[in-house]
Amino acid sequence: MVIAFPLYFQYHVHHNNKFDTSGYKNTVFYPMSHMHLQVFSLDCELIYTTAGMEVAQVTLINPECDVVYETFVKPDNQILDYNTRFSGIQESDLKNVTTSLRDVQDQLLRYISAHTILVGHSLECDLRSLKVSIEKL
Repeated sequence: MVIAFPLYFQYHVHHNNKFDTSGYKNTVFYPMSHMHLQVFSLDCELIYTTAGMEVAQVTLINPECDVVYETFVKPDNQILDYNTRFSGIQESDLKNVTTSLRDVQDQLLRYISAHTILVGHSLECDLRSLKVSIEKL
């Protein structure tokens, strides 16, 4: 007997994009004379798509606890599970979102450089999902 599972069971937990480096952007390394030390907390909320986990929300906070940048992100692939239990994201949150991962990368790189100190839970996972490479991590 063969049991047919819904589509999301076929793709729900896979990591084909885990080590794919296409689409990555690098932080800028400034000479010491131009260096301005910045500290930020970074958090991403991830959802499940047909390509694995993708970023759906990004938040960047400064040391004074001010939100410096926050946005929802339209995933590149079909959404299978909003991961609401952990992400807090619902279908209605992403309904009219047009911000792409490339848009987010460009905005984040206005705030962070190779000298920026980033703090966050599962930071490596968040940076990988954002496809941002920190030169001096």
